[in-house]
Order: sequence, then structure tokens, then C-alpha cells
Amino acid sequence: MGSNAAATLLTQDVLTYQKSENNRNYILNKIYIFIYQYPVARGYIEEEIASDFLLFLVPKLERIIKRYTYTGVSFEVYLRNIIFWQIKTFTQLRKEAQIKEEVFTKYFYNCVEKISFYDKEPDSFNNISVCDYAHSYSGDTSSPYVNLIKSPKGRKKILIIALIHADIINNSLISGVASTCRIPLEQLNSWIRELNDNLDNRYEKVKKLNTLRSSTFINILGLQTKLKELSPESDAYSSVKSKISLFEKQLKHLNSEIKFARGKIHYANVAKILDIPSGTVASTLFYVRKLAEKAAEKDSIRETENRS
Repeated sequence: MGSNAAATLLTQDVLTYQKSENNRNYILNKIYIFIYQYPVARGYIEEEIASDFLLFLVPKLERIIKRYTYTGVSFEVYLRNIIFWQIKTFTQLRKEAQIKEEVFTKYFYNCVEKISFYDKEPDSFNNISVCDYAHSYSGDTSSPYVNLIKSPKGRKKILIIALIHADIINNSLISGVASTCRIPLEQLNSWIRELNDNLDNRYEKVKKLNTLRSSTFINILGLQTKLKELSPESDAYSSVKSKISLFEKQLKHLNSEIKFARGKIHYANVAKILDIPSGTVASTLFYVRKLAEKAAEKDSIRETENRS
């Protein structure tokens, strides 16, 4: 091994692991910290999404380690190069998800916001001019959201989607959803307040959890280093190993907490309020997003035809 690799303990550890597959958790925890801290320090990503990027890369780590071959370049340099390109993929996937969400929000909000000015029975929505200003319609075209309000199941979907977006819903839309879904305005406002209360201080909580997780990583690494210096038969060895196990459980719990503590309304919260399964909320969101994508495609085709 050349001086470059000899100068980095992580390189030595990775090469040793490739041969023996010992100390797997020790190696992975060191790499986790590197992946979490390096892109933030370089300014590639903001700290609040560093946890997401780490979780994105974790399933690929075993393959990344196995593919590393020492050719005079340390493992850190090899990993930096991978992080640089993986961040491009990660960022693109986030951007695509954001675009889909924007498409969904635009079509749902535009239509229901217009409906908010009407308090009619479901059959009266056969008149597609209700949503004139939300979409450009031709004679036989109707908004998929207008079709939703024609049935109790459809109106329930409207309610679920409105509650999922309780953090950004406006008063006009709240009024429209209450009227359309036959729910007292006071009740809907109460649900929305409850959901928004769950969002309070979420971003601050995530920041604190990330700091705690980094500290837990470092504690595990320190204890694993100490473990190497102890005899496996000693009481101290068992004590340190027990502490490592506790920290690893804490790490697993923190990962779960960070994943849940996002600045969005969660399916479980909406499901609890409406007393329905979380799967119903998830499937509704999937269904309505597909409606939005189809509506967007039709509008795109219509615009292209108009230009030609």
C-alpha cells in the first residue's frame, strides 16, 4: 500500500474489510458520517436534506465498498467522486418529484378553488362552466375534479387531498371543500388546525435530530476503536459492546424519527382524523395525482394544437 492510502485509516479499514468482512458496522458508520458531512461542507446540498441524501445512498454502499480497488487513490477520494455524481441523480429525482407535486397542486387547487364560489348539489356540476377559469374546456370536456364531486367516494377523495395539504390551504379553498364535501366549516377548520399543530417546530426538530445522530455516529466510532484495544474475554469488552449496541439502537430510532419529522402533513395524521386506514390516504393521493398528470397532458396537447 502506497503512502496515500497509508495516510488514511478509512482506506486501510475498507481494504481489510474487503478481505475479511469483519467490523462491518464500524466501517459503515464511518462512511455514513463522511457521506452526511462532506456534501454539506462542500456546499453541494443544504444540511436539512443531508439526511435524505444519506438514506438515498445507503442501499448502494455495499456495492460501492466492494468495487473499490486501491490504485494510489484513497477511499475518501473515490467516495467523494461517487458523492459528486450521486448528488446530481438525487437532486434530479427530487426535482422531478417536486414538478409532479406542482402539477398536482395546480390542477387540484385551481378547480376546487373555483368551486368554492358555488354551493350546489352534485348534479348541478354537469355544467362545466363552473370551472371555466380553472381550465380551458371544449364542448365535451370536463375537469376530472368536477367528476369527483359527483359521488360520495369522490368527495371523500377531495377531503383527503385537502387535509394532506392543510399547511398551505387557503380560506377560499377551505370554504369550497367544506361546501363540496358537506362538512361544517368549523369542523374542517378544526381538523386543519390539528394537522398544522403537528407541523410546529418540525424543521427545528429535524435539525436537532441530525445533530444528535452525528453525535451518536461519533460515539459508536469511538467505542468501536476502544473495543479493538480490549480483550474479548474481559468485562470491559462486554460493557463496551453493550454500549455500542445501545447506541446502534438509538441510531436506528433517530433515522426513523428524522424520516417522520418532515415539514409535511403525514398520511397517518389524516387517517387518524378521518378514522380510515393510512393506505386509503396513500391510494387516494396516488389516484388524484394520476388525474392531474392526465389533465396536464391534455392541456399540453391542446396548447400544441392551438399553436399549430
